[in-house]
Amino acid sequence: MMLSYLLFVTCVLYSTESLRMDCKWTFSNLDVIVNCSNRGLRSIPRLNDSVTYLDLSHNEIAYISQTSLPKHLKFLDFSLNEFKALDGSSFAALTELSYLDISYCKLRDVEKGVFGELYNLQYLNISYNRELGFASLPNITFNLNQTKIVSLDLNGINCATGIGTIIRRTHLRNIHMTSLKRLSLASNRLELFETGVISNLHRTLQIFSTAENKLTAGAYHLEFPSLPKLKVYNMSFQLHSPKYPESIVNQCEEKLDENFKNPDVRMTSAKFEFNWSLPFPPKLEILYAQSSRLYLKNPTFSAYAPKLRQLYFQDNFIMSLKRRIHATNNSIETLDLSKNFMSHIFQTNDGQNIKRLNLSHNDLGKDFEEDTDGKIFRTFISLQVLDISFNEIISLPKLFLKNSNNLKYINASGNRLSSWIVNIETMSNLTLLDLSENKLATLSTDTRSQFEKAFQQSNINLSGNGLACTCENQDFMYWIQKHQCHFWNIENYFCSAKDITFSFKTLESTNDKLRKQCASYLFLYIGSAVSLAVIFSVFIGFILVKNRWKIRYMI
Repeated sequence: MMLSYLLFVTCVLYSTESLRMDCKWTFSNLDVIVNCSNRGLRSIPRLNDSVTYLDLSHNEIAYISQTSLPKHLKFLDFSLNEFKALDGSSFAALTELSYLDISYCKLRDVEKGVFGELYNLQYLNISYNRELGFASLPNITFNLNQTKIVSLDLNGINCATGIGTIIRRTHLRNIHMTSLKRLSLASNRLELFETGVISNLHRTLQIFSTAENKLTAGAYHLEFPSLPKLKVYNMSFQLHSPKYPESIVNQCEEKLDENFKNPDVRMTSAKFEFNWSLPFPPKLEILYAQSSRLYLKNPTFSAYAPKLRQLYFQDNFIMSLKRRIHATNNSIETLDLSKNFMSHIFQTNDGQNIKRLNLSHNDLGKDFEEDTDGKIFRTFISLQVLDISFNEIISLPKLFLKNSNNLKYINASGNRLSSWIVNIETMSNLTLLDLSENKLATLSTDTRSQFEKAFQQSNINLSGNGLACTCENQDFMYWIQKHQCHFWNIENYFCSAKDITFSFKTLESTNDKLRKQCASYLFLYIGSAVSLAVIFSVFIGFILVKNRWKIRYMI
């Protein structure tokens, strides 16, 4: 312990320049951690070779020399600096380095093999150096197979504006023999992969991202099954425009390949036999495809992805799913198809594992209203969370969710429901039924009876409905008062008739006023009717008595 303390003191006293720069020193588990970030540095301060963690981010350093960095560094953050080129000597002495971040550094030129001699390198982030271009990838990745690289971030190495880019086989051929587990190519205006790029990625790849690009359909989709260990694929947010108006005057000019020729992106019959089956990597667990410009209308295909658990397809253009999509032996637990303009949905036989289903912000009202036998959700026996909000639903049949007895949360808000007759008696785990923002004025006696049985652990949200606060609906008002602790946001409930002074914040007193008001009118009506009957009888009697002789002689 004393030796470690003396080592730390020696390091601090030796590094006088770093002290003048006000760098923060920390000593932990025999590691010397120095934080020189955001200090306005224009050169690398002299540091003792005992420093193992060094943060030089957010500075103005424009040059890296071989002798300026401690030789035993394990962690180096050089992000947000201003050096435009890296040569072979920049990191040559850092043989113990495992983490290197040089993102946002205005890099344009990287000499061949700069990172190939960092034998212990595991994480490399060279993202958002916009002028590197895919043409720099052969130099960046050269000899990476000599390292221990497992994570490679190549996000935003092309300009934000311009025509779509293509990754060719030559760009990534050097990483084929690595043990790479994570590869990110987001925000590169990427439009296509040349045939063979995906299939030549190493089989150890587990996480792959092509988010924030402009990908179009191509034969490369059929190569994904060649990635046997891929668990997470992110292809979300396609064709999102760069920041306006800065992108108009952007002077970025990325490096291009010499002797460029059109790559091969066609499907050859020698390599592919298309059988209308959607290919997935065999171990894929999560697929992010939200906001990806996907356009589907009544497709017919099958999919085999036995490990797939989470599927995110929201905010696309899935217009209709009338035809059945076969996904036998699937393990999907989360499925998000919200915000897709969907007007039809098929009756699946493969929904037995789905626990969370989001169909909100579509146009499925008509299909739901006509599903009187509960066929749409017939196989959804494990369903726990269902969101069908904002679907223009006017009514739902009683057997709509007949087999979904494990439901915990149902969101049917934002529709046009005027009644609720769906059977929830068998849903013993239901905790919340959201019926807000509909057209419910009251609930039937049968519905109230169902809810009372569920009130042991469940709640209801009726906010945003114009409730009928009338004499005819007194029973419903008293029912709400009796069970008010089970109504979410009850203080914000309101009546359909705006001139009625009925407050749900003081429900008990307001109900008493309604009772007195309705009771006084009832007695008035009865008294008025009796009075009119008596007056009319007296008047008739008086006429008869007065004219009794005339009537007698007439008889």
